Amino acid sequence: MPNVEVTPDPPHTNMMHLYLRVDEKALKAAAARIARERGIFTWPGSAPGQGARTRVLEFTVGDSTLTFKAQEVAGLIAEVASG
Repeated sequence: MPNVEVTPDPPHTNMMHLYLRVDEKALKAAAARIARERGIFTWPGSAPGQGARTRVLEFTVGDSTLTFKAQEVAGLIAEVASG
């Protein structure tokens, strides 16, 4: 997926870190837009990555996440990563 790196790859548990090449403002705007338009709450925020345009998200798969198909989750991550 462009602009996204998963660590560890492959994940060993139901939690992984996503490193996105997007700035914080764009990530927050995309997450807010998805929540407003579709009622899907992705991430309220992120941690700084190594570069100015890299953000780190913790992605945990739980009961709510399992209601989505893998393609839907990938699409949401790509959308947040693109700002």
